Amino acid sequence: MRYLGLDVGQVRVGVALSDEGGTIAFPFGVLSRTTCIDQIRAIAVDQSVATVVIGESLDLDGNENEVMRDVRDLAKQLKKSVPVVFEPEQFSTQAASRLGKGTDAEAAAIILQSYLDRVSENKGA
Repeated sequence: MRYLGLDVGQVRVGVALSDEGGTIAFPFGVLSRTTCIDQIRAIAVDQSVATVVIGESLDLDGNENEVMRDVRDLAKQLKKSVPVVFEPEQFSTQAASRLGKGTDAEAAAIILQSYLDRVSENKGA
């Protein structure tokens, strides 16, 4: 089962894809925020994606920040064609930068890997 991870920003959307077993996340690419919906749907179909994992953008107090409204709108549009779940994304971009990558695709991979690890832990419990 493949998963698609998204790090949604105001200008760009980082995209990550899991392996077929749904255990490891890999950076996949970066899309323009204004034209990404159809591209994400096409990737989901082409790669046989079961679920899209979108980074949930919250402030340090756990409240939705200004980007989250756009994120929820994107999720609503995607839910028409593929299941969507949210994964907390605090500091994913900073973590990608510390790893020396710093791109939106790497941040999406960090978000997706967090989700995959959490789901895997819950299955084993």
